[in-house]
Amino acid sequence: MVRDTVLILEEEDASRKKLSEIFQDKYKILAVTNEKEGLDILRAQGPSLAVVLVNLKIPAKENFQVLKRLSEKKFPNHIPFIMITDETTGAYEKKGYEYGIVSYIKKPFPSDAIVKQLVDNVVEVFQYKRHLEVTVKKQTEKLKKQNSMLKLMAEKQKHMNEVLIDSLSNIVELRNLESEQHIKRIRRFTLCLGNSVINLYP
Repeated sequence: MVRDTVLILEEEDASRKKLSEIFQDKYKILAVTNEKEGLDILRAQGPSLAVVLVNLKIPAKENFQVLKRLSEKKFPNHIPFIMITDETTGAYEKKGYEYGIVSYIKKPFPSDAIVKQLVDNVVEVFQYKRHLEVTVKKQTEKLKKQNSMLKLMAEKQKHMNEVLIDSLSNIVELRNLESEQHIKRIRRFTLCLGNSVINLYP
């Protein structure tokens, strides 16, 4: 599914309207004012969301409680979250990063072009990261299958070598009527010879 939608979780009407105007030319817009509506959209339309813009200070919630609940549900693992805030302290921003926020849009908003570029950069990097994760996962599964096949082939080759060695040892025993110890020495010699051939011609 194409990620072509921006979810704006913001109580303030003017801010919500401004952000909708900035991104409406490139993205579909879903704008809500409370956590419940935001969660409903995340559950129902998560795969279509390119980014979530969230103001944590929405009604009846304080600071990072909303983001904490979203993080517990693993939403920030699949969709980039950008915080809308007028806070400027490093401690505040650090806590946001710990809960999965990937960037900030500070109030008052800078120019529309800067806000748009910031969000576009976040979306591009996040989607590239997800693409790499999927690619690595597929390659890992492919390598696991190849490794299993190589192990199976090695076991078959080992079995064939043992059969060959036993056959040669029996032939020597029958033809030369040598002692048991000599037969064992012949067997070990044949085994070494077989391993050398395998190493030279894998």
